[in-house]
Amino acid sequence: MLSAILLAIGLNLGSNTAEPKTPSGVTVSFADETNQRIMPTRLFAARVEAGESPAVGIAPTGWSGMFSGTLNLPIRTRAELALRGSGSAVLSIDGEVVLEGALDTDLQTKQLRLNKGERSVTLEWTPPREGPAWIRLLWDGRDFTLEPIPTQQLTATETHDNIEHGLDLIAEHRCTACHASQASTFVSDLDRPAGSLRDAGQRLHGRWVQEWLLDPSAHRADTAMPALLSGPNAEQDAADLAAWVVSMGSGTLQATPGRPEDGKVLAAKLQCLNCHVLEPEDDYDGISLAGVSQKYQPGAMADFLRAPHARSPWSKMPDFRLSEQEAADLEAFLREAVPGQGAGVTGDVVRGEELATALRCGNCHQSDAPPMPSVPLPTGTQESMEGCLANDASSTPDFRLSDVEQTAINQTFAALASTTAPTNFGLAARAINSLRCTSCHARDGQASLGEGRTLDVDPALLADPHAPEVDQTLPHLDGTGEKLRTEHLLKTLAGTRTEEVRPWMHARMPGFGAWAAPLTTSLVAEHGMPQDETFVATEKADAAVGRMLVGLEGYGCITCHGVGDEPPMAAFEAVGVNFAQSAERLRPGWYHRWMDDPLRITPSTRMPRYADPVTGKAVRPDILDGNATAQFDAIAAWLANGAQPGFADEYDFDDEDEYDDE
Repeated sequence: MLSAILLAIGLNLGSNTAEPKTPSGVTVSFADETNQRIMPTRLFAARVEAGESPAVGIAPTGWSGMFSGTLNLPIRTRAELALRGSGSAVLSIDGEVVLEGALDTDLQTKQLRLNKGERSVTLEWTPPREGPAWIRLLWDGRDFTLEPIPTQQLTATETHDNIEHGLDLIAEHRCTACHASQASTFVSDLDRPAGSLRDAGQRLHGRWVQEWLLDPSAHRADTAMPALLSGPNAEQDAADLAAWVVSMGSGTLQATPGRPEDGKVLAAKLQCLNCHVLEPEDDYDGISLAGVSQKYQPGAMADFLRAPHARSPWSKMPDFRLSEQEAADLEAFLREAVPGQGAGVTGDVVRGEELATALRCGNCHQSDAPPMPSVPLPTGTQESMEGCLANDASSTPDFRLSDVEQTAINQTFAALASTTAPTNFGLAARAINSLRCTSCHARDGQASLGEGRTLDVDPALLADPHAPEVDQTLPHLDGTGEKLRTEHLLKTLAGTRTEEVRPWMHARMPGFGAWAAPLTTSLVAEHGMPQDETFVATEKADAAVGRMLVGLEGYGCITCHGVGDEPPMAAFEAVGVNFAQSAERLRPGWYHRWMDDPLRITPSTRMPRYADPVTGKAVRPDILDGNATAQFDAIAAWLANGAQPGFADEYDFDDEDEYDDE
């Protein structure tokens, strides 16, 4: 009813004209007194901090939310449904209210019988007037404890608006560099400056720059760089602009000799082909590396790989924290795999700078061309596709926008003009798509897009001599915001951790520059979790019992897990994360879910199940009366107290031939 009234008297920020899709997850509708947004999201969950807005275009106060989706049940299921959060909510299954009330106390149904098939689920949410607003829908079945309903069992039934797509396009094409928007203060990824050209003369070959400027999309089909030149003088204009570009920065970079064979092995370990192709391919959406030898001067490719965010903080290229030699080896491999010869350019530098100023190159790129004053971004839907939306390089930049893209951008103008408070809830979906996170990681029951793609490298060269059989499966991303504490997640995404969590992995978790902080916040909000949460056990938990449980008298956890500077005792096919990192990494709720049934969270894990999911009884009935929750709480107390080592002396084991996790 509320949505119908809003549509009648106010503004619907974006019509539901997105391309038809049936993705996993649900939709959430946020509405204030005037505007409505309908967004895709993965879970029946959200968190909006005090003073923030739930979505672009929605006021920070006086809003409400409604989640809707289909729960797909392969078999008849008996489960209890629970709501946690703030404010009040109404939960309905197939149109029947099953839970209703204020969320200042926990709400939970009795056991419900949910028949096999598709069950319609709606969750109406009224947030509190003050303080953080958050909500989580959980369920508890016969053989599993309280958990979010898995995304892969949910289907969005309502078509979402185009505005999230429009936001990504506006940010990707750097519209606010020339068209100022008040929303830049509130949408953290809206302003993404392009790479600096200050030292382009040290890095780029002039001929490549000329060819790039003539037709950027010929080099990279998905580039955000517009076509700027047209007409009979386009080739000379490109030459003059290229001459100006490479006039900035003098001298040459010092190039470390690289070993192509080592670079190939490293590229295989880092799984570069999950995102890239060496030559254009029709059957895989990879970023082609063809032409890199013509683009980069000697040493420049390695220089970029070592610090991809130095000149462009919002670059999508991840930072793998490469050593000088590793970067040189990768450059040597790429120059051998996709050979080419760079060349200079002949052009008029002075005229090139004049062209750069006229074309406003300095608005996007740091360069010798000064930025020009901004023209405000439109504040409402445009009746006709003009200006930058027109795809006409003769008078304006030509971004080669499709009809869907033009419509999405056009519909986003009004939402941005209505944005008056910080908003970060929807950024995670945009960022994970932009950064191609699922090219390496599985998520929501879908294998990684790059699974099976690899270079032709002898497997023996990839194997760790200390642990040649250790599983190399990368962790999935299903519950990242629910699993990891915010500080640790930020260090992970920023690439600033001082210790590797999984040092046995061939792959290496990279950093993502300016993306890291807003993506961290958004991933946590996506799960309805607080930004600050400490790993703690209950007061009655006995850390001494926990230490015994992880030792050989208990479950023998130290067989696979290291403790501080002590490596695992006998890890073979599986190595566990060092216990000394657990309290710093994990949220307590996720820890208990994992201990209750690790196979439910990660079906491929080698971690054993130590409790009966039906009875809650532990495998060891002689400890704490076989109460699994009490046993796992005791282990949590030991972990929270620092997971002190000392097992090596206690058990007198020889670790010389064991896996070294330093």
